[in-house]
Amino acid sequence: MKENNPSYNIAQASCSANASPVACATPLAVIKFMKSSLTATEFYSRLRDITLIGDPELKGSPLIIFTGLNLSSKPFFGEFTESEFRLAKNSTILPTPYLIKGSYTETGEAGTNIAYEIKPIWFGYLWIRILPVLALILINLLLINTMAPAPLDLLIPINGFLLLMLFAPLWITHTLKKGMEKDFIDSLMIVKE
Repeated sequence: MKENNPSYNIAQASCSANASPVACATPLAVIKFMKSSLTATEFYSRLRDITLIGDPELKGSPLIIFTGLNLSSKPFFGEFTESEFRLAKNSTILPTPYLIKGSYTETGEAGTNIAYEIKPIWFGYLWIRILPVLALILINLLLINTMAPAPLDLLIPINGFLLLMLFAPLWITHTLKKGMEKDFIDSLMIVKE
């Protein structure tokens, strides 16, 4: 079924013919094959209604400042055509360092086949992981260099807090990624095949 259907064009290079019809693993993400009850025209119209146009790579990184203060109620920020889309979560306060990239084509049965993957926006993804590590190192260097014998009763709570700040972004970005995918699926009436 996948080989004959043009909606799977983003996955053809990555997926083998005997892969699961619902998902196919790639080095960066899992390509999901789903269906929407909307026609391709309705799908495109819905994308237009829920997407603020712009470069989605900016929204999931510290470069978000170049998108300006965004007060739009549209849940996604990105680009799309009549067959493909690239979307990021439209949020200035809690940027989600992930991008939903995919394609869609109309089926003959008044529906649309969709193939999409959720990929990390690398600059934002690395920023969230590297910044806490740098803070841990710099604050420890500062504490050790400013106080001759660094008191253990001061270092332990500060390092405990910094370690928490190291792992908190992992949980937060995982939660934001799940929420972004749920909003995407709900907004475009997508169901598993």
